Amino acid sequence: MDTRINTITRVAYKDDPTIMAWELINELGCQVDYSGKTLNGWIQEMASFVKSIDSNHLLTVGMEGFYGDSMPEKKAINPGYQVGTDFISNHLIKEIDFTTIPAYPDIWLSGKDDSTQMAFMQRWMTSHLIDSDTIIKKPMIFSEFGKSGKDPGYSLIARDSFLNAII
Repeated sequence: MDTRINTITRVAYKDDPTIMAWELINELGCQVDYSGKTLNGWIQEMASFVKSIDSNHLLTVGMEGFYGDSMPEKKAINPGYQVGTDFISNHLIKEIDFTTIPAYPDIWLSGKDDSTQMAFMQRWMTSHLIDSDTIIKKPMIFSEFGKSGKDPGYSLIARDSFLNAII
C-alpha cells in the first residue's frame, strides 16, 4: 500500500498527509506459538520493511491486546484464552509508534452478565493504558469497541451504558 498512487489525487500513499498511520495486520494471531515470540519476529521484520519505504507515517501492529509470555502475570487480564500475541513485547519494537486495543467483551466473555463484562472492560482498558504509558512508553489508541445486538438480553439501554462508560 505504501507505494500505491491514489488514482484521484495522484499522491503516493507514503506521501499522503491525510493518512495518519499504517496497521501491519488486523487482529493477528499464531495458533502454533502462544508465547508471542513467533509473531514478534514477524512484526520486527514487517515494521522495519514498512518504515524503510515510508518514514512519514506512524505505524502500529493492529493486535487485539492479549498479553503473552513477556509478563506472565498479565495473562490474567486476558479474557480467558491466548491468540499467540504479546501486547508488551510486540509493541516494544522501536519501529512501532503506538499501541492499539479493541474491546468486545460480549464476544470475549459470551454468556457473562453486563456487570461482569463492564468490570472486565475497566480492567482491560486501565491495564493497557498504564502499560502503554509506563512500560512501552508509547501512546495508545482505543481502536474499536462494541456490543452486539445479537447477544441474548441485548437492549439499547445496556448498549448505551456500555458506550458511555467507554467514552
